[in-house]
Order: sequence, then C-alpha cells, then structure tokens
Amino acid sequence: MLTSVIARSITKVLCDFTAMLHTRHPLEMGGFYWMVNMIYSQVSLLIVLQLPLREPNPIFFGCDVHSIACVLFGCWLFAICSLICSSNAEYRHTFYSTWTSKEFQKRRFAQGDDQTRLTIVTTVHRDIWKDFEGVIKEWLGKAWGPLHNESPDWFTERISSRVPSDLIPYVEEVQTQRGERKSTGKEVMLSIWKDISGTAGDNLG
Repeated sequence: MLTSVIARSITKVLCDFTAMLHTRHPLEMGGFYWMVNMIYSQVSLLIVLQLPLREPNPIFFGCDVHSIACVLFGCWLFAICSLICSSNAEYRHTFYSTWTSKEFQKRRFAQGDDQTRLTIVTTVHRDIWKDFEGVIKEWLGKAWGPLHNESPDWFTERISSRVPSDLIPYVEEVQTQRGERKSTGKEVMLSIWKDISGTAGDNLG
C-alpha cells in the first residue's frame, strides 16, 4: 500500500513538471485526471499572479510577468488543442477517458487474444480482475486444453505455472476427491496429466 502511494505521488509530481503524455494511461493517472491536472497547473499560475506581490509590476527580462504568463498559457492551450486534433481519432478519448485500471483490464481481456488474456491473469494483480473472474474461469475452461495441445511459443511452462490453481479446469474437483492441499498450477497440472497418461496407457494395454 505504501509503495503504491509513493509510486502514484512520484507520477503526479512528474506529470506536474513535465506534462508527460504517458501518464494519462488508465494504469497511471487516467485520461480525465491527467487533463484536469494539466488545466489546474496552468490556471493556478494565473491565479497566483493575482495575489499581492512584493513588487507591484515585476519585470523579467524586460517583460511584465503577467504578460509572460498569458503568452505561455496561450502556447500551452494551442499545443494541447493541436495535439488532440492531430491524434488518431481512435485514441482521442484517452485524453479525457474516465476508465479505471479495472475497466481497462476488463476491456483488454474482452478484446484480446489468448496470449493477452493469459498475460492479464499471470501479470496483473488479482484484485484488478477479480470483478470478472468468472469470465476468466469460463474462458480458461475452454482454452486450457487447446493451449496445451497446440503449445504456442508464448505458452511456456513458466507462464503455465503462474496461473492460479483455482482457475485451472478440473483442479478443484480433483483436489476435493483426493483431499489434497491447494497446490500450485504447475503441480496440479503435472498430477492431472500423469493421471491422463496412466489412463491412456491402461486403455491401450
């Protein structure tokens, strides 16, 4: 929790001083908050300049600071509008999107292929995709067998072992029948495949 707060605070400060576009990602600040933060950082400067200053009309490089602030604000406004208008239409919503990390991963899962979906299950914290865990379990029930039979290059033993055992098809049923402790996905799959191999051998014999 503390680590997450520190990381988010660093991202916020970084965005304040650099306006980094990548921080509008739903896993960081999000599009809507990013845009609000940008507007706030610009407007706050104009507000501060309205407060009483030590010098009535401070001069910076021969120019009034109020004039400089207005010019910079105009440049920023022109830049942000040009950026949004020149962006691909399919990505413009990312500048004002209200997607949360959970909504983003849910859409990513729904639109992604098997590799993308398994990447979400094995690399994203479970609290993020817990709301649509039933959909994930249903998908694994259909895809788990074909993935092992086809063995695509990206479906390695390391990836397979990181899948939570309670999401793997037939695992809960097998563990209940045997009265076993909860094992890792790798341990359970090895056990199940041994049973399958043994059954096939008996049938051939």
